[in-house]
Amino acid sequence: MRTTLQTILLCGLLVNGLTGVTSAAQAAERTLTYDLYAGGIHALDATIKLDEGAGRYGLDLSAATAKAFRFIAPWSGTFATAGWLEKGKRQPETHKVVSHLSKKTKTKDIVYKRDGGLVSFKATQDEKDKTPEKIEAELTPPEIVDVLTATLQTLDRVNNTGTCKGSSLIFDGERSFSLTFTDQGQETLPASIYNVYQGEAVACSFEMKPEKGKWKKDLRGWLMLQDQARKLDNKPTVWFAKVPGDTSEGYVPVKLQIKTNYGVLLLHLRSAAAEGRVFAEVAKKK
Repeated sequence: MRTTLQTILLCGLLVNGLTGVTSAAQAAERTLTYDLYAGGIHALDATIKLDEGAGRYGLDLSAATAKAFRFIAPWSGTFATAGWLEKGKRQPETHKVVSHLSKKTKTKDIVYKRDGGLVSFKATQDEKDKTPEKIEAELTPPEIVDVLTATLQTLDRVNNTGTCKGSSLIFDGERSFSLTFTDQGQETLPASIYNVYQGEAVACSFEMKPEKGKWKKDLRGWLMLQDQARKLDNKPTVWFAKVPGDTSEGYVPVKLQIKTNYGVLLLHLRSAAAEGRVFAEVAKKK
């Protein structure tokens, strides 16, 4: 039961990190909805809204465990990033996380400098201050970003160059880690009753690597699942594609897959909308 709970919570973080992306060229609001399946069971729902324009970008994501998992993992979370978008470069200004598990609530608030680096960090648990007494300078060099901005940067590379290859440095409060994407070429995704997209897609494997701060010696959480996938000869992979009907003609993530000792985790794009108009949606089950 404990392992199942940890897996679902990690899925929530994974959705936070890898689905909140859209084309840098877009100036209109985009809404993407996703379903995550664990071992074939619908485990989590997520909705992402991105708005860009006038030198700014903003992203709001909400996610929660689906009905089938709610009795063992009653988790929900909201994630919000806002920042500057100048000459194609993204620089976060604020990043806020609110996470609910049963009756416990945790929050994180990060404020960044416009020219890079940290202004402030605050953490709470059930309204009690959990902010570290001191944040070492090595954790917050000028190039740090939040995980949502890091994945937006990845999608910018796909839209601008056709490849996802690159890395970002992320700070989460007590430690830093790099998130690196590696291009795996073009693949053809088959039709699925769970996904709006079928056809050619850019495949990208990704890896999280601990950098500075307080890391456990034994593999835990996402690092544990990542290591299991590696031993199964199947790195965590995300597929980007242009969804028919999207007037921006930009890439979005349409599928994500991770093989673990607990089964396969699959993330599917359920629907996509622009300015309130749904242009792609899976058929509703009867």
